[in-house]
Amino acid sequence: MGELGSPGFPSQTQSANLESYHAQLALVADAAFISACINIGFGRPLTQFNMNNLDIFLLYSNLAGTFSILAALWSKTSFAVTVLRISSGWFKALVWFIIITVNACLGVAIAITWAQCTPIDKVWHPHLPGECWPKFIQIRYNIFTAGEFVPPLAPW
Repeated sequence: MGELGSPGFPSQTQSANLESYHAQLALVADAAFISACINIGFGRPLTQFNMNNLDIFLLYSNLAGTFSILAALWSKTSFAVTVLRISSGWFKALVWFIIITVNACLGVAIAITWAQCTPIDKVWHPHLPGECWPKFIQIRYNIFTAGEFVPPLAPW
């Protein structure tokens, strides 16, 4: 039976590169949407921001946030998969728990971004009729997910 790195099997480096490919694409998309936001007026004083661009700015900034979260999620998962290759027993089970927990928590952060308003269009068209959750829900949840409470517990 062939070994990892032998002909017909990807090397560990090639495999790790394949796993992080999605994270790299998400990071490129994030940067593209942030650049678009800057072109629209992000970073300028509010008095210099053209409020006619608010809807497209909100759409682009939420897309940038989504791709930023995806990049973080996929890069963490990629690293955890690498750790899975060299772990066993209870530690392997812990790594699986971390993978599932991080993916669930960050997935919910993306879902909150887009599901916080009814209709969904109200997320980037704030003047549409409809209802949105109180903003503190998304803010507090994002603070929770940014805490990265699990990695300091693992010995890697």
